[in-house]
Amino acid sequence: MKCLFHHFDSEFGGEASKVYYYPDDDESESNELKDSEDSKNPLDIAKKKFKENGKKVFRPSSSSTKSPEIVIVTNVDFEMFELSHLTKIVQNRVNYAHSNKYGVYVRWIQEFTPSLQEFGNDSGWAKLFAMRAAMHAFPNAKYFWYVDQNSLILRNDIDLMSYILKPSSLGPIMLKEQPVLLPYGAIKTYKSVKPEDVSFIITQTTESLNSDSFILRNDVYGRGLLEFWSDPLFRKYPTFVNNVEAALTHLLQWHPVLLSKTSIVPARTICSTHDANGLVLPGQEAYRYHDGDFVVDFKNCGKDFHCETLVDAFYKKMEAAK
Repeated sequence: MKCLFHHFDSEFGGEASKVYYYPDDDESESNELKDSEDSKNPLDIAKKKFKENGKKVFRPSSSSTKSPEIVIVTNVDFEMFELSHLTKIVQNRVNYAHSNKYGVYVRWIQEFTPSLQEFGNDSGWAKLFAMRAAMHAFPNAKYFWYVDQNSLILRNDIDLMSYILKPSSLGPIMLKEQPVLLPYGAIKTYKSVKPEDVSFIITQTTESLNSDSFILRNDVYGRGLLEFWSDPLFRKYPTFVNNVEAALTHLLQWHPVLLSKTSIVPARTICSTHDANGLVLPGQEAYRYHDGDFVVDFKNCGKDFHCETLVDAFYKKMEAAK
């Protein structure tokens, strides 16, 4: 990492570590990139491409090519998972996008290390940085769907637009007067919200909002929610530093305008949670993965069991069904 960012050595609590940061001097950064462009050293070339990832903008190759209406966004972590596992995750998004003519935007979580280190945030916050970058890369897209690297899209035959984004599809499944904080939160989604006015779609687990899969409309409310959610005031607040979903819960509870543009939908629509132990407790059935569901989410699989094993099993099942 030290060759990708500027850094300095720090010692906190008796433990030495490196702190990475983006340079303040844009001109020095520009000169550094220019030097790497002139260099034929493969490391310099790779470094230049890495640093320019967030600056890329989709430009149609011909007049007949249009910007995709929907872009799938995913972060991948090369320090947590093997390359073969990450390849499956990325290919899963590409296969689905190809079947439905959507766009795909994938970033390394490590690209956002300086931003994460700024306030000591965990890697969960990187999804917001990736979504902001995706909106820059595809300015004409209508919707952005974030799907976590611990999830698989299982149904290429489902078109997201007709499945959930059309008002006629979203309206019947919107959970109105649903507590934002389960089970007994005082703040609830509004019963008067119309599906055509929704800019943010998300699901819940039995414990919290589930940011492993959510959809943002590319409008002032969708972009505004993302800016509020990723604001430094939220990222450095002690309760939210390592809990991006707690920050979102607070945001929706205290900003009624944004809540009025939000729809909570049943978990199994876009984020069925897989239970590795096969044990479904009372009240959890509606959140758990069932055969035929659109998306399976192996939430927190890195903490309790192997993500690679689960993904591989589902991936092989999908390949065999083709």
